[in-house]
Order: sequence, then structure tokens, then C-alpha cells
Amino acid sequence: MQTQRAYIQSLQAELSSAKVSGTNVSLPGVTPRGGSAIFVSVSRSTWISAQAAGLVALLPSNQAGLYARIDFNAEEAIHDEDEMYENLRLFLAECSRANFDYATPAISTLTVAHRDNLLFQLSRVETAIENYAMRLSLMEGADESVVAGVLSLEGMYPYQSAALARLNFNSRLGAFYGGQPGSTYKDLAHPAGSE
Repeated sequence: MQTQRAYIQSLQAELSSAKVSGTNVSLPGVTPRGGSAIFVSVSRSTWISAQAAGLVALLPSNQAGLYARIDFNAEEAIHDEDEMYENLRLFLAECSRANFDYATPAISTLTVAHRDNLLFQLSRVETAIENYAMRLSLMEGADESVVAGVLSLEGMYPYQSAALARLNFNSRLGAFYGGQPGSTYKDLAHPAGSE
């Protein structure tokens, strides 16, 4: 997702620096850098199957709480993935409306209003990618904790914090929650007993 995010930032830079002439701007599109656009979706089937079969009641409460939290994180990741694709669809619709060929170096002439709408939509796509990447990192940390034999929420949190620290995004979300602007997730303090 870092490749996709970098591409979005390239488009934002091109749109932001476009020369304004009256009520129009002229700018080239940005050729995509390449890289995979295939994302692996999170699955919730194991926990749902265990609940349906009545097996959750057999787990100790701390372990059931751990797996319930992992399932919650999975559900949120699925929601964030859907939101990412929806925001991408909105951006592509705005490109069509503005007649902006975002992926080719050909010059497009847009109104300032269309340019501003494209920047707004790109910001939404970028935020959605950040949110999805954060949720996937939480899932990665949770998975690592299960593999390590952790049986409680408190034991899982350090794994999730470590996974977030490996996330190489300058996060606006992190800044909103108290990190320094432009800081990575590793700069966020992890409150004891919460996520």
C-alpha cells in the first residue's frame, strides 16, 4: 500500500502545483509507478464458525476476550477496506467528471473547482489507505501474538504496538491522537489496557 499511497501523493503534488490561469489549471497526469494493487482481505470465518458451533463458551474468559477483540479488529479492517475502495471509486468518478486523465502525462485543463474537488477526493483516498494499513497492522500484531501463544488482551497489545511501529506512514491520524505532525505510528504512546 505504500506504492499506492506514494502515487496518490504524486497526484496531489501535481494538482497542487498546477499553474492557474484565470479559472483554469493545466497539468499533466502522473504515470503510475507500478506495483501490486492486489490486497488480501481479512477473514472472520473462524470466529464466526466457533460462535455458531457453541465452542466459544468452552474458552477461558480472557482467551475469549482476546479472540473477540481480534474478530472486532478484523471486522473494522473489512470496513476500512470497503471504505478505501469506495473513496477510490469517488475519486475516479471525479476524474471522469473533470475530464482529467490522471494516469497519462498528457496535459489536461481543469477548472480550479474541479482541481480542488480532485484534491479533496485524493485526500479521502489517502486517509482511507492509512486507516486500512493501520487496521492490517493491528491484525498482523494480533496474529503474531496468537502464534506466540498469548492468551490475553494485555499480552496482545505489545505485538500490535510493534506492528504499528513497523508501519512506515507519516500518519495524520497519529497526529490527531497526539503524535507529532508527520510522525509515524511508532511515536504514539499505547495506553495500558486499551487499544
